[in-house]
Amino acid sequence: GTGGTASYSIGQVVYTTNKSKNKVEYLEQFLDDFELLKLEIRLCTDMKVLSIKKQAQLSFLMDGIGNKLQGGVMPTNNSQHYYC
Repeated sequence: GTGGTASYSIGQVVYTTNKSKNKVEYLEQFLDDFELLKLEIRLCTDMKVLSIKKQAQLSFLMDGIGNKLQGGVMPTNNSQHYYC
């Protein structure tokens, strides 16, 4: 893991996944980090660091990213490349 310090863009994920020899492992690590980030956002809301409104905004954006990752970055029909 990255200890919560990773910073990604969808483009970085696609590029790095496509050039990686072990695509599945890299993508799974990113998805783990993404889930950890979602948990950290919920914890920040619980600790009153983030407002509920801000959490809702972030959740909406992260849901869109998650849907894109699950629907577009995953391999297509045994393809070796991931797309978004």
